[in-house]
Amino acid sequence: MFAVLLGVLGLGVAVVALAGGDDGGDGDRLTVERSFVPGTRQPEVLVSVQRKLNVAETAENGRTVRLICTDDDGRKVIEARSDWPFIEEPNYPLPHTHQPASPKEIARIAKCRVAGTTVELSGRMRLRN
Repeated sequence: MFAVLLGVLGLGVAVVALAGGDDGGDGDRLTVERSFVPGTRQPEVLVSVQRKLNVAETAENGRTVRLICTDDDGRKVIEARSDWPFIEEPNYPLPHTHQPASPKEIARIAKCRVAGTTVELSGRMRLRN
């Protein structure tokens, strides 16, 4: 009976670990994607935030935040100021910012975070569908 209980608990832990992903729970707050500027095909990093967090209070009523993107070793690849709150545009499901980047920079980026906010906003780089 004890062995069965341990097996069930182990399975539950595995399911929770898989559901949590590797974003530390913040994957729902910030999305970081490799993208291209529409019409030009210039590479960019598209950083989107949950609508409920895209308010002045999240940045302590500041008008700008810092976008910091790092490689797998934590070295800065890009650091840039961005207007806050992020913009809302047609054809984009969430408020976002477009960060220009070279193909070399984009290839190195593993994770980005938004500094200057009251909550942690970070996410791992992924390809845009």
